[in-house]
Amino acid sequence: MERYQVGYKRPPKSTQFQPGISGNPKGRPKDVPNLKTVLLAALAASVGKSKTTVLEAMIAGVTEKAVKEGDLGATKLLLELYLKICGSGSERGNGLHDPVDFLFQKLEEVNRRDLTGENDPDEATKRALTAGSPSE
Repeated sequence: MERYQVGYKRPPKSTQFQPGISGNPKGRPKDVPNLKTVLLAALAASVGKSKTTVLEAMIAGVTEKAVKEGDLGATKLLLELYLKICGSGSERGNGLHDPVDFLFQKLEEVNRRDLTGENDPDEATKRALTAGSPSE
C-alpha cells in the first residue's frame, strides 16, 4: 500500500469530506423569498383602496408622462418595453401600427391640443391609448 502524499490539490484525508456526511448539514432554509419573489409581490400589491396594482400605476404614469409631457426618456422606455413584450415588425401580427409612428402621432396631437386650447383628447385617441391596458 502506497502512502498518501499531501500537497497541491491533495489535502490531508482527515480534512476531506467523509463519505455519507453532508458538507452542509443544516441545508438551505425553507421558504426564504428571493429578490424575484419579493419584487413580484410588491408590484402585484394594490395601490390604496383601488384594484389598481403598483405595476399598472407605474405603467400608466410613464405612459402619461410620455404622451402628455412629451418626455423622451419615458417614450423610449415604453417603446423598449413594447418591443420586448410584443416583438417587432411581422412578429406582432396584432394589427397595430409601428409604435414609433404611433407615439409620435400622439405627441403631435397633444402639442396641437395645447396650441389650440383643447383640453380632452378625442375619443379615438382615448380608445387607442387604452387599447392595450393590463386591466382588459
